Amino acid sequence: MADKSLVDGMMLKGRELSMCETCQLAKQKRKKHLKSLDRDIREPNDRIFVDLMDPGKNNSTKFTQILVIVDGFSRFIRVFPITEKPETNETLKQYIAWAKRQLGRPVKSVYLDGGPEFVNTAMEECAGT
Repeated sequence: MADKSLVDGMMLKGRELSMCETCQLAKQKRKKHLKSLDRDIREPNDRIFVDLMDPGKNNSTKFTQILVIVDGFSRFIRVFPITEKPETNETLKQYIAWAKRQLGRPVKSVYLDGGPEFVNTAMEECAGT
């Protein structure tokens, strides 16, 4: 009876009405976030993340760049002000040596963002340690 429109106001059970595209989009739900991050970093110095930051033109100091190094396990952050980009290689090498002395274990992997200051043979040798 309901299919032939003979009855007004009759409740339909177990039938899905086709919805317009807008209704379908409105009923979508977001995926839930993971409660903890699944990482394969188990100890300090397993992986460090390195990036070079520009503090801006009007920073009123002699430093033109800031080297940021983050330990993937502990989230320990070291920040080094740099006057010229070629200093980046030497500063990173010094940090890797310092981290090895502090924890007694070498840095296993270095994640770089692929910026032009990191793409050179000296940096590849440094990241390979």
